[in-house]
Amino acid sequence: MNARLTAEERKAHMSALARRWYLAHREETKARSRAWKQTYPEQAKASARVSSRAWRLANLEKVRAGDRARDRAQYWANPEKAREDARIERRARVRTVNGKLSEKLHNIKRRQATKNSPTVTNEELATILARQKGWCYYRERGKHKMAKPTVDHVIPLKQRGSNTAENLVFACLSCNASKGARIWRLC
Repeated sequence: MNARLTAEERKAHMSALARRWYLAHREETKARSRAWKQTYPEQAKASARVSSRAWRLANLEKVRAGDRARDRAQYWANPEKAREDARIERRARVRTVNGKLSEKLHNIKRRQATKNSPTVTNEELATILARQKGWCYYRERGKHKMAKPTVDHVIPLKQRGSNTAENLVFACLSCNASKGARIWRLC
């Protein structure tokens, strides 16, 4: 019988046989697969990544349709946030070679995050300045009286520091500028 079939018909026939066998032995096959995944978890993850990527590349239209449907659902769940996110993405389209967010986009997202964080009042800033008695926070006491004090975050916002009074100090312009977005190591 198989000698009279064309290559395509033979392939379809073999697929049907394999499908019938799988349906007859489904639970046994699934149990074997689960056991292999538990025995070799790293290889199972790698294999899943490879097959997922291959499927996505072979079915780009389905993937894009699913992405559009997900985006639409997210938009209607919170249209204001979706519009804001789209605006931010448009402003900073540039991405680095390795896929990390560009510095510009990172700064925009950081500003957006601090916009929603608590603000420090002028009274709190005055209390901090009075507590330091006009001395630079980063220099030894009695060594440098600040002519033009600047507000500084002890743990920088870039390193997930907060914008609260507990994280703010006054420093001279040179110390603040040289510290940058690092955590200062007091000796």
